[in-house]
Amino acid sequence: MNIDFFRKNETQTSNSLEERLNKHPQLKTRVEALLNVVENPENHLENANLAEQKVRAEIRQMGQEVLEDWAIQQADRIAKEFRSTHPVVKKHGKKKLFWHSTFGKIEVKEQLFLENGYQQRPFSQRASIHCRGYSIPLQRVITDFGGG
Repeated sequence: MNIDFFRKNETQTSNSLEERLNKHPQLKTRVEALLNVVENPENHLENANLAEQKVRAEIRQMGQEVLEDWAIQQADRIAKEFRSTHPVVKKHGKKKLFWHSTFGKIEVKEQLFLENGYQQRPFSQRASIHCRGYSIPLQRVITDFGGG
């Protein structure tokens, strides 16, 4: 990993984990659910297979929610950036964009723009995704499953 990535994110880690999780209530709920598996307060999970199933379900749901939150934030940021670097573009509505990942279906509303009569979709271009497409990690899982 690039060292600049860690330097760039130092300000994020200066806040406590609790403060950061409070800004993302869905993620906080998933982390608490995973802690409940470990702590097993009601002794519901005495079977290793049931514990594993619970962990997998929570991780999958967490991954999906994190990717959707990431996509929403990136789509907003990229739209603002695109608008500032292309002053002649006009907003052309929003369109639901979704793709399939190893965590499930990820959805976001993408801002569309018109530039010289051509529709521009800056988020999907920069994120390297296509509507109804499959993420590269999911494609690899599918290929590995088929080849196994």
